[in-house]
Amino acid sequence: MTLFHLVLVAIIQGITEFLPVSSSGHLILLPQLTGMQDQGLVIDVAVHVGTLFAVILFFWRDVAAALAGLAGWSAAGSTRPVHGWPHR
Repeated sequence: MTLFHLVLVAIIQGITEFLPVSSSGHLILLPQLTGMQDQGLVIDVAVHVGTLFAVILFFWRDVAAALAGLAGWSAAGSTRPVHGWPHR
């Protein structure tokens, strides 16, 4: 598999991930439409994991606040209970 093919897969994943279509459908269609070799399951999983890390990185404050809320802490460091959970 060439670097061009990997870059093309990554670009298509980035553009189509947030569209209301199958998140894997575009990866299946790419070899069919271009005649390129199928990239395989490992590459498909790798681009999805890369997308997950990119979204977590972009929304890191929201993710931190959500995790803090699950743990019963305020994201701002307050000792006030969150949603009625007792502070430890």
